[in-house]
This record gives sequence, C-alpha cells and structure tokens, in this order.
Amino acid sequence: MILRRLHVQGFRSLRDLSIEFVHGLNVVKGPNEAGKSTLQGSIVALLFGDPGKKNREIEAMRSWGAETLPVLEGELAPNNSDGSSKGEEKVWRLTKDFERKRAQLTLEDGRALGDRGKIAERLTEVLGVESPDVYTATGCLLQQQWAKVTAGTQMQELLQQSVTGGAEGTAAQDLLRKLDRAITELEKGTRGHPAKNPGPLAVASQRTEELGAQLATARGEAMTAEEARLQVEASQAQIAGIQGELAEAEGLAKRVEQYLKLERESGELREHLDGISATVETVQKLESDISVIEGGLAQGPAADPQVAADVTTWRDRSVEREQDLEEARGKVAELEEQRRDLEAQVHRRQKDTEGLSAELERGRGLQVELQAAQSEQEEHRRRKEELAAQIEAGERRLAPRRPLLIAGVVVFVAGVALGLAVSAPLYAVAAVGVVLAGWGWSLRPPEGWESWPAQRAEAGKAAEEARQRVQRATDQLAHLLSVNRSETMEALAGEVATRQAASIEAKARLENCHVNLGEARKHVGQQEDVIRALRLKIKQAVAEAGFDSIEALVERVEARAGAERLLEANRKKREGALGSQTLEELAAKRRELSLRWSGLDEQLRSPEMLMARISPEEYQKLTSRLGSLRTSLVEEEGRLREAEKTVAAARNDSDSVKALEGDLEQTQLEQELLQDRLAVWTLAREVIGQARDETLATVTDRIGPRMGEYLAMLTDGRYSTVALDSQLRPSVMAPETGAEVAVGSEQQEAGLSCATREQVFLAARLALVEMLWPQGGPPLLLDDPLVNFDPGRRKSALRALQAAAGTHQVILFTCSHEYDEVADKLIEMPGPAEG
Repeated sequence: MILRRLHVQGFRSLRDLSIEFVHGLNVVKGPNEAGKSTLQGSIVALLFGDPGKKNREIEAMRSWGAETLPVLEGELAPNNSDGSSKGEEKVWRLTKDFERKRAQLTLEDGRALGDRGKIAERLTEVLGVESPDVYTATGCLLQQQWAKVTAGTQMQELLQQSVTGGAEGTAAQDLLRKLDRAITELEKGTRGHPAKNPGPLAVASQRTEELGAQLATARGEAMTAEEARLQVEASQAQIAGIQGELAEAEGLAKRVEQYLKLERESGELREHLDGISATVETVQKLESDISVIEGGLAQGPAADPQVAADVTTWRDRSVEREQDLEEARGKVAELEEQRRDLEAQVHRRQKDTEGLSAELERGRGLQVELQAAQSEQEEHRRRKEELAAQIEAGERRLAPRRPLLIAGVVVFVAGVALGLAVSAPLYAVAAVGVVLAGWGWSLRPPEGWESWPAQRAEAGKAAEEARQRVQRATDQLAHLLSVNRSETMEALAGEVATRQAASIEAKARLENCHVNLGEARKHVGQQEDVIRALRLKIKQAVAEAGFDSIEALVERVEARAGAERLLEANRKKREGALGSQTLEELAAKRRELSLRWSGLDEQLRSPEMLMARISPEEYQKLTSRLGSLRTSLVEEEGRLREAEKTVAAARNDSDSVKALEGDLEQTQLEQELLQDRLAVWTLAREVIGQARDETLATVTDRIGPRMGEYLAMLTDGRYSTVALDSQLRPSVMAPETGAEVAVGSEQQEAGLSCATREQVFLAARLALVEMLWPQGGPPLLLDDPLVNFDPGRRKSALRALQAAAGTHQVILFTCSHEYDEVADKLIEMPGPAEG
C-alpha cells in the first residue's frame, strides 16, 4: 500500500501540514524538534487510529492549547498483484476526524464507507496488519529500538517483539498460575459441593434448570390456549359455512314462496278472466240474435217462429264453428311445427351442455393438478433456499477458524517468550492470544455439513421438475379455456350453468307445447262434432217444416209479435249480462286481465321460477333443512363462546413461551460459552509450549537465509551468514576468527561494534517485512536507521534500502543530508522557529 498524500490538522505540534509521497524511498528531512516523530505518529494514527474512542492516547494527539482533536486526511494507493502501485489507476481517500468521531473511506469507484468497522476491514486487507502495535513492531523502526541495540540490549528481545507484534509479555509459569486461578473461579460450585458464592458456570446451570421448569409449565398452558384458539378458528369457519348454506337455503325457500304466490295469483286471475270472457261471448251472441230478429221483423214469419229462430241460431253457430275450426286447424299445424323445432332445440342444447360439462370437469382436474405441482415446487424451492442459507452460514462460521487459531497461538507465544526474556508479566498479550485461539478452536462445522450441497442440488432438481409440471398444467388449462372461448374457469362454469338453464327452459317449453297440441287437437275434434250435429239438426228442422232452405223458413216464420217478444227478451238478457257496463268496457277489461295474466304466466315460466317449482315433498325437505341449519348455527356459536372464554383466561401464550425459550436459549448459550471458555483455558495450558516452539522454528527457517542476504548487502559481504536458534537469538560468523558470535549476548558480542549490531537488526527487520508482506504491505517507516554507520557501511545500507524500496514504500526520517541523492522524493520540514 502506498501513501500518496497526507494532510494533518491539529496533531500535536503539526497545526496544518500537507505532504505528498511517492512509491520508493521518501526522505523526510528536518532538524530536531521539527516534528518528524509527530509526522510519523500521524501516519500511524491515520492508518490505525479509531476516532470513535476517547482515551489518553487520543487526547495526547491534541495540539498544545487547541480545543479540538486532530483531523487526518490521506490518499492511499493499494498495491497491485506484482507488488507495484499505480496511484493513477486506483486511489482511495481516507479521512479520520477525531473531534467528531467520524471516519470515511472513499474507494476508487466513488463509493464511500462510513462504518469504522468496515473501514478497518478494508484497510486490513491492503495493509496486511490490523493493529498499531504489530505495525510499530514490524514496519516501523523507532529511535527507542536503535537505542536498545546500541546499548547492547539483547537482540533476541527486539526480534521476538517484531515476530509477535507486541512490546510486552509474561512468563509461561505466571500465565499458567493465572489460568489455574481463573479455571478454579469458573468451576466453583459445579463438582457436587455447594459453594457459598458459586462461580459463573454453576449460576448459569441453576438458572437453566429454573427456566426449563418455567418453560414446561408455560408450554402446557400455551398448548391449551392454542387448542382453544384453533377451536375458535374452526368454529368461526364452521359458522361461516353454516351461514352460507343457511343463506342459500333461505334464498331458495323465498323463491319457492314467491312461485307459490305467483301461481295462486295467476289461478285467481285466470278464473276471473274466464268469467269475463264468458260474459263477453254471451253478450256478443245476444247482440247477434237481436240483429237477426230485428232484420226479420220487417216481413213477418210464415212458419213457426221458434223453428225459424232455432234453425237460424244453428246456422249461425255452424258458421262460427267452421271459422273456429279453421283457426283450430291452423293452431294445430303451428303447434306441430313448434314441437318439431323445440325437440331439435332440446336435443342440440342437451348435447352442447354435456360436452361443455365434460370440458369443465377436465379443467377442474387440471386446476387440482396445477395446485399440487405449485405446492410441491414451492416446498422444494424453500428447501433449496434453506440449505443454501445453512451452507452460507456454515462457511461464514468456519471462515475465521484457521486465522483465529494462528493469530491466537502467535500472540500468546509472543507474550510467553517476551515474559521469559524480560521477566515482566504480559497478561494482556497472553490473554488475547488465549481468547483468539479458543475462539478459533470452538468453531466446528455443523452436523451433516458434507451432505448439504447434494441435498440442495436434489431440491433444485425436484423444484425444476415441479415447475415443468406447473407449466404443462398451465398450458393445458389455457388451451382448454381458449378452445371453449372462456377467460377463466368461473366463466366456463357460468356458461355451463347458463346452458343447463336454457336446456331446462327448452324442455319446459316442449312439454307445454305437447300439452297445447293435445288440447288443440281435442278442440278440432269437438268443433267438427259440433258442426256435424248442427248441420244435421238444421237439415232435419228445415225438412220437417216443409221448406227447401233455411232462408225460406226464416222468412216465413218470423212473425212480428214473436220477433218483438224475442227481441225484448234478448235485450233484457243483454242488459242483465252487462249491468252498468258497456260491451266495449267489458272487452277492454278482458284485454287488461289477459295482459296481466300473460305477465304472471311469463314470470312463472322464467328460469328462476322454473328452478323454484318443486314438489311438496321437496318443499318439506327444504323446510326441515332450514331448521337443522339454524340449530347447528346456535350450537356452533355456543362452542365458539366457550373457546373464546378459554383463550381469554389463558395466562401464557406463544409469545410468553417464546420469551421463556429466548431466556433459556440465552442462558444455555452463556453456559455453553462458559464451558467453551473452560475448555479453551484447559487446552491453552497444553498447547502453549508446543505452539511457542513451532512458531519460533517456522520464523527461524523463513527469515534466517534472507536476513543473511540483507546483512551481506549492508556489510559489503563482510558478514553473510546469520543463524537463529529456537529462541530467535541471532549469531554471525566473525570473519577474522571464524567464531560464531551471539549478537543478543552482551558477553559474547563484545567483538561486534554498535554499527554491526544495528546492521544485524536492520537486516532482520527488512527480512521480516519481506516475509510478512511480499507484495508490498504498509509503508516502512525508518527513524534515522544509519546514524551510527560509517560512510562505507552507510553506502551499502543505502543500496539495501533502495532494494527494499523497490517493493515497499519507504519513508525515512532524518536530520542528515546524506540521503538527498538517493531519495525518490525529498521532503524538508522547517525547524521549530520557522514553523
């Protein structure tokens, strides 16, 4: 990672400063008290400082006399895969405002991160280090460390600090005693002996038992309440069903009552209409007779008036009957034609209805198949998503396991090693290592983890097969509706019902036609019989009177007196039949009643009324069904009230059970965490020694050869071999004697100069940086590393630093002008008086 630009506001002695850096060797030059160490601290604070915290270290950043904390801004260029960096292609902008406790990281695509945790994660990815302690022990070489090397302090201590990233530690025995005390306190009261003050594990176990008993009681009460709630739902559904059936039955009963009422009104109206029709016919007949008599009065009868009157009447009746006969025969022919049409129509509608009903049944079968396939598809899809979520959760759970184990062991070993070296307790470092290692050790793959991907694949395959069945059923159903010209199954069912009603109506009309045809044929036969009888009577009467024709008889028998008496009588009959009305008024009333009767008859023959025309037995069944439904409704409403009372009286429900389950789960989790902590602490006692030896051996094998290469470069080949023992104690081969000199031992390194010790330490740090960050890593901060080197060694050391600057950004702080010529970027800082 390359630091391109840095802007500092209010950081200790730096009130307002902007500096640009380059990839390679950056030399920051200035006299003492110019703020070089402060600038170095601002870089560390920019990369690792947490503006959300408030402690002494943060307060120490405040400029003297300033009321606000500092604001740091920087442009960062993450390394490419080859270790180089091109700021033009990828630049991040990082701002940390310690006064407002805010941080922001703007990525190269313009996206801005404001969450401090996410910013720290992204910086850790590109820096390769996540804490300032590790960074200052590896990527920074401070004057305090040079002073220790110059004073002859053991090199081993500084190297181990660099490897473990910490500055303090504790002895292994002290740490074990601390672990013993912690384990005893944790287990107090758990081994069958009561304790006055039980430990956390015993308290959690007792709390778990108490919550378990409470949860069992609550579950029983909640189950009773849930059964009552289910009864409420069932009763409500049953009541809704009964009310629906009751409404349907009451509607049918209302239609039946309406039909009976219309039928009764139609019968009464028809009877009245027949009476008026008979009166009209009688009056019409009387008027006809009166006209005949009045015509015959002019000449007078020559024969028996009664015979003449009878013959005349019979003749008139015969003529009327002949006219009626022609009309009746026409009516018969018309009804015959109507019957044939209705029979064809009934046959056609019945056939269409049966075919469409079959299509409707097939469509309903497809709907059932579609719903089953959709349910199966949804079930397999949900199963697949659940497995995918479980796999993802398992992967997230296992992801930090190995890094946590390594980090924990390394940190813990560092604490133990440093404690052995300096005989000082380093509780914090060791405790962090134990917690990290224990945390990583506790992460385990879930049960059945290996079979989940196969199960997810099977669920996906089953879901796809179900989807195909859904598509097939959908296509078949759409084709069926399209063929039958219906948009939905409800529309198709409505069409079937319409056709069935039309078929029923056609059958009713056909039956009525048959009845009318029979009556018409009977009427024709009656008219023919009446006409034959009238003709025979007329012929006999004329012959008996001795006349050749009716006309002659009538002309002779009509006597004025008899005709007048007959005329008067007919007039009285007509007046008696009419009463206070006229014939026209009576006829108009007959027409009005006929229209009303036709209207009632049309209503009775409507599809709705035809469906309501039921037998007395069926009507009795309908009445019984209504009573049964009303009784069932009352009973179900009583069950509903009882269930609602039970629900209202319940003290525990699913929410309280869930709350207790949550408390129990939390307590069990706390108990498991305490048990895991106990297991981790116990395991830590066993693995501390082995982990420490293995870690130091690995570091020795990796950085030892590279350290020798750097040392040869720094000393122009005078020292080229560096050996590290299991405790990271370095030793070099003396060129004059060939003897091995331990650099970290004050007794054995008497033959080594201060500069040689510094060269060994510098070579070790450069090799360590190369091992930790082969692709670049964070900037390498050097605080005047060559101050004690002679000109020849300084020249060689500069070549080594230039080589390191090829893969790492190096920022060197110095008071000297000796680095000016080799610097890729020279940054001069003003002195205290100038600033």
